[in-house]
Amino acid sequence: MGDQEIYVAANGSDLALFDDITGQKIAAVYGYHYGFADFNGDPAYLQQAYAVEQPLNSCTSLYYVRDGRVNVSIVPDIYLQKFLEAYPQYQGRFMAGPQPDQVYEHSIVMSEDAPTALDEIVRQHSGGSRRVAMDHCGPPLTLALPDAGFVLYEAQEPIERARAVKSDEEVQCMRITRAVAEHGMVRMRDALVPGITENGL
Repeated sequence: MGDQEIYVAANGSDLALFDDITGQKIAAVYGYHYGFADFNGDPAYLQQAYAVEQPLNSCTSLYYVRDGRVNVSIVPDIYLQKFLEAYPQYQGRFMAGPQPDQVYEHSIVMSEDAPTALDEIVRQHSGGSRRVAMDHCGPPLTLALPDAGFVLYEAQEPIERARAVKSDEEVQCMRITRAVAEHGMVRMRDALVPGITENGL
C-alpha cells in the first residue's frame, strides 16, 4: 500500500516553479524528512539551506499556499485528496507538480493475536507490496503468511532505525509542545463555564 509526497502550489501557478523546488519558498512539516533536502530533517539545516517554513501539520502547509505565504507545500497525495473532500470550497485552488518529492510504501503493524483475519488483510492489500516485516513472528503467522503469498522480513533493525529518526533536540521540542498543548486544554476546560462570552474566554 503506497503513497507519495507531492509538491502543491496555488492553481494557475507557472509550472516552471516545479523545475527547481529548492529555489522556491517551501512549506515542509517540522521534523519530517524530504527528498528535496536529501532527507535531512534537521530544522536548523533546512532553515539555513532553503527558504523553508516549517508548520506542524500538512493542513497548515496547504493554508500557507492558499494565503501566498509560500510558493509550494509538500503533502501526502492522499492527504490532499482527503482535504479537498472535507473542504470542497478549496476545489480548484491547488495544483500538484508533475513529479513527487518521494514515493514510499506503507506497512501494516499488527500483533500476532490481532482480531483482523489474515484473509481480510490479504484481500485489502492484494494489489500492493507482499512484504511483511515483523520483530516477532510466532508459528501461526510464520506458516500462514508465506502460504498467502507474503515474504517475511526481520523487522528489528528497521524498528530501531525508526526510533532514531528524531534528534534529541527534536524529541525535547515535541515534548514541550505537547506539554504546552495539554496545559492550554486544561485551562480552556476550566474556563468553559455557562454564560462565558467569546471575549471573556
